[in-house]
Amino acid sequence: MFNHPLFLLFLPLLVMILGPGRKSAAEEPRPGEIFWTLGAGIAASAATTWWFSRFHLVGALTTADFPEYCQSVAALVWREDYFYSRNRSLLNGVIAGMFARQVGVIDGLALSSIFHTMILGSALYLWGRALGDRMAGICACLLMGAVAPLAVLPRTLSFYPQVVAVFALSGAGVLWAWRWPSPRSICMGSVAVGLCLATDLRGLAFGLAHGGLLLLLAAWYWWKEGRGAKLLLILSAAWSLPIFASYVVSGRLYSDQAPGLEERMDVRKLFAERGYPEAKFQPPYDRPSRYLWGHSSPLEIPTTLRWISEQSQLAPSNWKNRQHNSREIKDQYDSWVWPIAGLCGVVTFLLRGQYRLLLGLVGVLVPYFAQLHTAVRLVDFHVRFLGPGMLIIPALGGVAWAGLCQLPFSPLASRRGPAWLRPSIGIVLLLALMLGIVPTWLSPVAPWRRAIMGDRQPYDLQQAATQGGMNPKLIYPCLEALKDDKLRDSEAGYRIFR
Repeated sequence: MFNHPLFLLFLPLLVMILGPGRKSAAEEPRPGEIFWTLGAGIAASAATTWWFSRFHLVGALTTADFPEYCQSVAALVWREDYFYSRNRSLLNGVIAGMFARQVGVIDGLALSSIFHTMILGSALYLWGRALGDRMAGICACLLMGAVAPLAVLPRTLSFYPQVVAVFALSGAGVLWAWRWPSPRSICMGSVAVGLCLATDLRGLAFGLAHGGLLLLLAAWYWWKEGRGAKLLLILSAAWSLPIFASYVVSGRLYSDQAPGLEERMDVRKLFAERGYPEAKFQPPYDRPSRYLWGHSSPLEIPTTLRWISEQSQLAPSNWKNRQHNSREIKDQYDSWVWPIAGLCGVVTFLLRGQYRLLLGLVGVLVPYFAQLHTAVRLVDFHVRFLGPGMLIIPALGGVAWAGLCQLPFSPLASRRGPAWLRPSIGIVLLLALMLGIVPTWLSPVAPWRRAIMGDRQPYDLQQAATQGGMNPKLIYPCLEALKDDKLRDSEAGYRIFR
């Protein structure tokens, strides 16, 4: 039971009884906070791309299903949307397509990943700032480089960095609204939730949890501020209009021929292909609904959730043991379970007495823990699937480290010296731990760590394309795009990641 990630959600409820606790400063952030947010994101992206990722990745880059992403980005470059993957939202390829028009498909995907790592760094800064202060936000950005599935994101040639970044932005927006509630912050949080739903169908869990939290916050704010009709109208618009706009726009972002969430989550065919003879894994594969944001009715969402819950119970009795013994799961997931539990305990201790913010934090964390719980039980497990759930490690870790550095018994708690001195020393100490200068469990060369293997598939396919050989994985326009890449730069991708 204690190894179950969802169990960790009970820790805040246990720690909330500690008191009397300390109250949070409720002052609104200054306008200059936007520059801190952007600066933190840029610095985090640069450090992760050209520094921290080298500790966790063997090779220059990694990818998965590269022909699909190559085809989609090339389709945007050649303006032939017919070839864009039906499995992906058009929103995923926009940035990569913009870059690819200038530098080619491989470098375009690389620059897109670096750009979205910047968004992820800014989102983690906002997590830390909402739960603590600027030091917590900066520490959260730094700690992204200590978590392998996150550290390799800028070197991942796929749309996954954008998905992870948007999921992080959703949590950050909701926490920001719960820390400083107002119609404006609720609207911004709702925009982030709408982006989740428009970016990936798996964003449904984040949309429901985070959208529900914003609706609850809006109701509380309306009650607290006098329950006026005008305020009710403003809050209703602030919450509903961004989500409604997301639904309308997603009708164009998702192809009407795209597989629904039910089809993508259906495990029956996968188990049948692995030789399980049970009748429940054999065709036909009927599904009661087809969730496709922007196309299907929101009233079908409860049916979709019930069906997904039933799918999670279909695994054969021996499948759990097989997955539990996976080396990748042990290295990249099991080693983090108890540290995550410790971070939950420390953060909730630091936030004791701030019951509204603690309630918001518990609700925000639910889809991340659920994603972790699901990822390690997938039939085809890949380390990249841990990315969205692993966001909680740097987010909570930055708050925990900054809070511990400011406790009365901390060596850094002295009031002497300028105000920037103590946070600076704390950040330098954290960096020393992350780099292994001070040997600890967090060190990149700690015995428990295993590097992620890189991938040469983009270069192998590019070589096949330029030599004129037929490859069933390459179709137009990806084939032509890879030829152009070779003519433009024989070291596409390598040059960026040197």
